[in-house]
Amino acid sequence: MALLLAVALVVRVFFWVALGRALDSADAVQYVEMATQFAAGDFRSFDPRIPILYSALCAGASLAFPDIETACRMVSLLCSVLTLLPVYWLSRALHGVPAARIAALVTATWPWLADYGSRVAPESLALLLWFTTVYLLAEGLLRRAAYLPFAALTIFGLYLARPEGVLTLLAAPLGGVLLVAGRPNKGAAFIRLGLFVAMAAALVVAAVLVMRSLTGHAALSYRAASVAASAHYLTSRAVELGKTFSKVFTEVIPIMLGPLLLMFAGVGAFQKSERPRDFRLEIYVLFFAAVQFTAAVLSTYPEPRYAMAVIVALMLWAARGMALVSRQARDNGYGGAVASAPVTTMLALMAFGAATVFVPEWMGRIPRDPIEYKLAGVWMKQHLEPGLILTRKPQVGYYAGMKSFGPSAHATVESVTTEAEAAGARYLVLDERYTASMAPGLKPLLDAKRPAPAGLKLVTDSVSPYPGASVVIYEFTQAPRTPSVSGTQ
Repeated sequence: MALLLAVALVVRVFFWVALGRALDSADAVQYVEMATQFAAGDFRSFDPRIPILYSALCAGASLAFPDIETACRMVSLLCSVLTLLPVYWLSRALHGVPAARIAALVTATWPWLADYGSRVAPESLALLLWFTTVYLLAEGLLRRAAYLPFAALTIFGLYLARPEGVLTLLAAPLGGVLLVAGRPNKGAAFIRLGLFVAMAAALVVAAVLVMRSLTGHAALSYRAASVAASAHYLTSRAVELGKTFSKVFTEVIPIMLGPLLLMFAGVGAFQKSERPRDFRLEIYVLFFAAVQFTAAVLSTYPEPRYAMAVIVALMLWAARGMALVSRQARDNGYGGAVASAPVTTMLALMAFGAATVFVPEWMGRIPRDPIEYKLAGVWMKQHLEPGLILTRKPQVGYYAGMKSFGPSAHATVESVTTEAEAAGARYLVLDERYTASMAPGLKPLLDAKRPAPAGLKLVTDSVSPYPGASVVIYEFTQAPRTPSVSGTQ
């Protein structure tokens, strides 16, 4: 495990160093800003709709690192590396040591997980908490009751880390019932389950009360609607939910696992072995995966990050399949390269997947992260006086140290000056990556060779070195009013 943890660390640090990194979403800006507030001792003016745990950990990490963004990335890095431990432990409980070693190796080298290991995002934290909860709860109910308080803490942490954590929290008692029902000494196991539920409930109630004292509002989850509202949501967005279900089930999960892991997952699910299988434990893990799958569908965003725990959990059966095939090869007299072929092939595919990320960027393609936003923001901070920025994405304003807001999707060259005057904006920043599609009416302004229209003065169009990801900065020539927009949006 020490060797595998070292491998995971090296792979993730390589991703961090080899790829240009910048805040890649508006959510990332919100997490950094919240962490900045917490680090400054401000625990009252944050947005209660945003899960707080990731930003709180980033604020703590900022004591050891030079800037808050680096601190956030270090939190993701540490969580991504440590995820190997609960993945290994859970796989060992399910399918034995050989499968557990392979599962940990896949987790250590998976480019997708390594990528999130250096992002400003709570996904790596949530994945660590998800697997730790599933393992500790099972172990606590079946063998070591001392693990239950830690299981309550980790599921509470998941509740504070991701909006869908509340769904996992509410479903956990049923998962426990599926695990312990029909086992010997199930009476003692049910008592343990009751203790776990009581501890988790106490933590949640305490958090709700603390949130109420800090913000004046209290709710189990700010994204969890009432029963009536939930019913309306399900009926009004039934088509979207159906499309999301179909895409996650038929595209996202198969693509992220890939043909090799899918094939071995089939072997791992159905192949018999000398080691007896604990089918109730397998059903228990699949139940939690199904809960996370449901959360991914309810989000209506068929993105792999919402199904991350599901995909990694299914990989556990692929690890069993690889371990069984290798064992059968050795039993039949095929050692060396033949017996290790499943693992070496998997490693080769992981390396190829990583190459598809790095090589295009090294050859001058548009970087995956919007580095041009960071370059533009830093340039503005160094060369321009502070002022409100009208821009489609908030990263520019974050790196510039200025407030920003977005133009309407229907903004045009003629209307943008009116929007700016009403809000008191001083600068207009347009980018080729997103503005052309999100505010197509402003696309002509990306051509800096054309004369600037009335009310605008070209400042620069040379901050981005990336073809296809240009950034153009204008200044409004009218005197700005007092800004009517506060904060970064």
